[in-house]
Amino acid sequence: MLVTKQNLPESERDRSFVVTTPVGKKRSFDKLIDFAQWAAANALGKPESERLMNGRDVE
Repeated sequence: MLVTKQNLPESERDRSFVVTTPVGKKRSFDKLIDFAQWAAANALGKPESERLMNGRDVE
């Protein structure tokens, strides 16, 4: 929801995010839009989507 929110401060858009998937893997994203694109591609379940390359795995 944050991505579509109008008047979202630039500081919120540019902060980094770390999420934990249901299987326990952590993934880091440099920007909110990268996270949103990855989440949408992941929800659609298309393994060939280039958006699934957004972010990086965190150990």
